[in-house]
Amino acid sequence: MTNDKPFAQAYRESRNKIEALINDHKGDFKEIIVPGSPEWSVHDVVAHLAGILDDISCGKVEGVGSKEWTAMQVQKRKVFDTKEVLDEWNRLSPQFEESLDALGRMGKLSVMDVVTHEFDICGALQIQCEKDTDRLDIAFDFIVNGVVHSALKKGITIGVVAGNEYGDTVEGPVLQASKYEAFRALTGRRSEAQILSMNWRGDPYKALPALNFGPFSPSLTDVFD
Repeated sequence: MTNDKPFAQAYRESRNKIEALINDHKGDFKEIIVPGSPEWSVHDVVAHLAGILDDISCGKVEGVGSKEWTAMQVQKRKVFDTKEVLDEWNRLSPQFEESLDALGRMGKLSVMDVVTHEFDICGALQIQCEKDTDRLDIAFDFIVNGVVHSALKKGITIGVVAGNEYGDTVEGPVLQASKYEAFRALTGRRSEAQILSMNWRGDPYKALPALNFGPFSPSLTDVFD
């Protein structure tokens, strides 16, 4: 990515991809459940993405990232058509995107969130995801570093190998997977059974506590996308 604002560009690309998915698909998005986040429909995911920007623009950051915070974003937009909510997101996005690179880690967090939901929507609509992008690189870097450091606080040492991105010199269990599969597993979009069946060096059971990170934990059911 050559843009001097890589987080802004990555977020915009993911937003544009989601917009294209919505515009190209016919159906009731309020009825299409997202396998990676089964408590939400596709409409709810778009409502969450628009709601984040609306809350930030209004200074509503108390409880940021909590289930209660995101639930309010979704509930507020239940009465609107999905494309109306998409228009709201698009209207709020340019100013937000331009701020992302100045935010450092929080900008990278925003990219991770939107890419996660881009993949969620692709899965819900049964459309092949774009799995080799700069935006996934940014999102992957954020989540792997977060999980590894969270694990260390719990006294757990884990490693993740995806291509040549991360070494496997740690003593604990090491996940070896494609960047896409590792990202989906670490963001709660794979079940424990699926995670344990992935390619590990060492005992994967020892890694499971580390996968409860921030708002993420393994899915209660298998997820395929």
